[in-house]
Formats: sequence, C-alpha cells, structure tokens
Amino acid sequence: MEKRKRETTDEESLLTPPSLIKHWTRVRGRPKGSCKKMKTSLKPFNLKSSRKSSDPTKKGAAARTGRGSRAKFVEDTRLYLDGMDYKVIQKMCKSESILYVRKSQAVAAVAEKRAMLAYDNTEDVESAEGKTKETSNATDGSDSEESEESEESTSQ
Repeated sequence: MEKRKRETTDEESLLTPPSLIKHWTRVRGRPKGSCKKMKTSLKPFNLKSSRKSSDPTKKGAAARTGRGSRAKFVEDTRLYLDGMDYKVIQKMCKSESILYVRKSQAVAAVAEKRAMLAYDNTEDVESAEGKTKETSNATDGSDSEESEESEESTSQ
C-alpha cells in the first residue's frame, strides 16, 4: 500500500505558522559585568544594614588600655549595634535584662553594659596600682618630713 500525499490548498497554507527563522533586528547590547546585581532580600535596603563590621567585643578591643580606650570601645560597640535590626536589639536587651524603650536608648545601654563588663577588671587593677603608688609616695613623704625634723633638732 502506498501512502498518498495530501495536497495543500491556498487557505491551509495561510494558516501554517511562519518560519522558525528569526530575522536579525538590531538591539542594544548590555555591557557584561559592569552593573551590580540587585539584592533580593525581604527587608528594605539601607546603608546601615549593608555596612559589614565585626563585633568589637570579639575583635579584642576590650584588651586596650590607656586614655580614651573605654570611650572608643563604647563608640565602636554603639556603631556596630546601630547597624543591627531592632528585633535583634530587643532580644539582646531581654537576655541582658535591659529595658527596651527605643532602639537608640537600648543600643547605648547595651554598649555601656558591655564596656562595663570589659573594663571593670582592668580598672580594678589600674586603680589598685594607683593606690599602691599613692601609699608609697605618702610613706616616702612622711619619712622625708621626719628626717627634716630630726635635722632641724640637731642643728638647734
């Protein structure tokens, strides 16, 4: 049995889909890799959240001593905590038993508490050293006064 080819009519040929060959149209090309990819996060984008920084307490900043080191530590910690989301700050306040009223107040309180924990031991050591120096100076001064009195009594 031979298969017969079906003849196409003009009407059917008009209904056939156009050829699959695409015609070249001039389209403006996009430069490769020059633009940044868009962030697809659910939270809104702001500069504070994009800033990458590490926790000052983990950097070893608490080990610093000297003038202004505590203030610098508080400022670094405040800037680090300020970049965090308010919900994270609320959880931190709850764990450290600090009252959360406003984010800025809570950040300042947490930073001050961390500084107090970090610098309490070093201040105790420094103050103890200072007290021993003062007492040694006081005893040296009293000895010198006694020696002056003994010199005055011998000269008279």
